[in-house]
Amino acid sequence: MSASARKCQLYDTTLRDGAQGEGISFSIDDKVKVARALVDIGVDYIEAGYASSSPDDVEVFKKLSALPLGKTKVVAFGSTRKKGVSAENDAGLRAIVDTGVKVATIFGKSWTLHVDSVLGTTPEKNLEMISDSIGYLRKNKLQVFFDAEHFFDGYSEDRKYAIEVLECAKDAGASVLVLCDTNGGSFPKHIETATADVVKRFGRCVGIHAHNDTECAVANTLAAVHAGAIHAQGTINGYGERVGNANLISIIAGLHKLGYSTIPSSKMAKLTELSRYVARVVNERHNPRLPYVGERAFAHKAGTHIDAILKNPRAYEHIPPETVGNRRRALASKHSGKAAILNKTREFGLKANEEQVESLTRMVKELERQGYEFENADATLYMRMAEHLGTYSPPFAVINYVATDNSNKYQSVGMEVQIGNDVILTTAESRKGLVDAVRKALDKALIGRFSDVSEIVLEDFRVMDLDTERSTEARVGVWIRSRCDSRTFGTLGVSSNMLRASLDAIEDSKKYGLLVLSKKV
Repeated sequence: MSASARKCQLYDTTLRDGAQGEGISFSIDDKVKVARALVDIGVDYIEAGYASSSPDDVEVFKKLSALPLGKTKVVAFGSTRKKGVSAENDAGLRAIVDTGVKVATIFGKSWTLHVDSVLGTTPEKNLEMISDSIGYLRKNKLQVFFDAEHFFDGYSEDRKYAIEVLECAKDAGASVLVLCDTNGGSFPKHIETATADVVKRFGRCVGIHAHNDTECAVANTLAAVHAGAIHAQGTINGYGERVGNANLISIIAGLHKLGYSTIPSSKMAKLTELSRYVARVVNERHNPRLPYVGERAFAHKAGTHIDAILKNPRAYEHIPPETVGNRRRALASKHSGKAAILNKTREFGLKANEEQVESLTRMVKELERQGYEFENADATLYMRMAEHLGTYSPPFAVINYVATDNSNKYQSVGMEVQIGNDVILTTAESRKGLVDAVRKALDKALIGRFSDVSEIVLEDFRVMDLDTERSTEARVGVWIRSRCDSRTFGTLGVSSNMLRASLDAIEDSKKYGLLVLSKKV
């Protein structure tokens, strides 16, 4: 069967395996939000949690049962019965049934090392535990997926027993045999060879669950699907234990490139939005280097590259960024030639003749010589370019400020802000630091003239040392990401005075935010 005719089931385990990653946690409401987003793009299965792990997970199953899920099915996760306990009396298996779901995934050992050293039982008893557990769930009318934990390590050390585990699970009624690279230490060639062997023996009922400890989880997943797996598991953004799981976003995009059917084609353009949304839910900064959906995935800096993509994007892009809802970015920097600056003026909607483009190029190179790096500060760059062209006049300016640290108890800032012909004097205090006091003082000065300035929210703040060899005399760059009217943008300030650099970045954020609110950008 050709790849274009093949369907690969998508199984998301962000809410269970993803939550096992360091720093990742979901409230009940968070899980419902993420589940809604996964339903919206059309994944086949959502593993909502470990059925017996906490009262919160029990509540999640109740809430999800009331949602319109379309074709998406909610899955409860658990393990095979405990040693020495019957399936009927196993609390974990009963908890799965009690969730009311129609699909369960249970994991069992397929590596003799784990059978002997972790479970402390015999290979024969392990098979009984697997068979009894799946049989109990099937009697309760659940579809069962069997996660063969540590399968690829088990396959390498004792292929006969690893296959015997799968035979046991299949005979007991498991509909999908999921081959797990639980330690994440395998490579694509081994994954493909072992999966092909399993598919040849068991047919089209094989799945793949890969961890990313060799940074091959996505490649291993694609290799398994190429070898005949019809079911792929992963987490959004690759969240998960240790270094994480296979990134389901990259799996979807990769399978799409290879011609497999996963989510509806009309939903592909939502992948970037989904990736960034889940990052916000877990309060993680979205990784700008993520393939397909990262902010830098389609960013071009070298002058020769920019010149080429302006002529034909395929020259340096493996897919059109719009396919996954991302966008192309030609970066302005000291490495930029006139082609990059011309592209920036067009991107910003600015008009510039050849002489002006040359002048803008010189300006950008000079600013970068001073320490400005505009790659993630398009808002600051836009305003510098527009001012240079005479098409933008700032609505206000901070003309003076005084900062005081009161014995580390609180910090205060006095500020003079010119708005038109008026000079506004304000003061503000903060117990969170001088930068926060600066922000409050500026907002206080602006609120009387720009009532919606509070809608410009600062989301991220970073300080960069630009002169590492100059110690306390070093210049610093302060980068701020802000959100306004559902848009995000970056601004930058540079100074040998960190507070001044922070003020410049905050000031630019407010200026650009006002442009966004007035629909001028």
